[in-house]
Amino acid sequence: MFQELCYRSSIGIGYIIGHFHNDYAITVKYRKGKIVGWKYSKTRGSIKSYYKPLTADYQSYFAFSKQEKDQISESGIKQISQESTNILCSMIVKSSRFQVLFLLLLESMNGSLISNPSLLSVVLEELSSILLESAEKEPQPIKEKRDFKEIKGKIFEIINSYDDEYFSKDGRKIIETKINNMNSPTNSSKLSMPFAVYDISLTDNELDALKQRNKFLHGETYHRINKDENREEIENIDLFKTMLRLYHLTSILTLKLIGYSGIILNHVKVHANPKFTKNEFIYRKI
Repeated sequence: MFQELCYRSSIGIGYIIGHFHNDYAITVKYRKGKIVGWKYSKTRGSIKSYYKPLTADYQSYFAFSKQEKDQISESGIKQISQESTNILCSMIVKSSRFQVLFLLLLESMNGSLISNPSLLSVVLEELSSILLESAEKEPQPIKEKRDFKEIKGKIFEIINSYDDEYFSKDGRKIIETKINNMNSPTNSSKLSMPFAVYDISLTDNELDALKQRNKFLHGETYHRINKDENREEIENIDLFKTMLRLYHLTSILTLKLIGYSGIILNHVKVHANPKFTKNEFIYRKI
């Protein structure tokens, strides 16, 4: 039991520092201040992430403009607090759902450019679901249930006025199912809603990354952005930027979930070609 608690806590610490240390475990048993036994165990293996969500040494990443330096100075750079770290580790210790989520997040940043965006998309969707459940909010196109019921009834009246000959096999049933579900929010709306809960505005590039997430979840790892240029090179660049943005967005949600407020790294600015990030900063205050 003790070793399992240490293992789960290490997942949270591993996420924060970008390195989940877990090659082996040595458990020492004490009784009345004396060692009475010990145990050596091989474990699942360490996970070294390519990135971490924040740092206290922003100057090591980038040559700041004067504007950025002044804003960082005003905001104050701080490390994640012990309280936030305790919240994160407690969540993982108490919930297998969080344990799997943060393990997946660590593994997503240890894979290839092909697998990373798909895994991050899974993490982002699960995080959004957790946050919407806790906030008891879900965006719906038609705000009031009674209005939706009235609109749905009128649509069904029109559909039912047509004979079966107008529909393909199972066509009427398919349409009826779509009508019953038409007041459900789109996937992109569900993903953007948690950021609104925390009063965080998303850029056009970040909204585009959220839209791409649906492609990754359905196994499409590449998406063409310009048919007239070298497709493979352009797609790899775009995929890399999208992956970094998805990681940045998951970092925002995970850190807000544990009560963190401060500056986090914008890895798109750190690692992508500067010509793609002219209007972005190295940091973001959340």
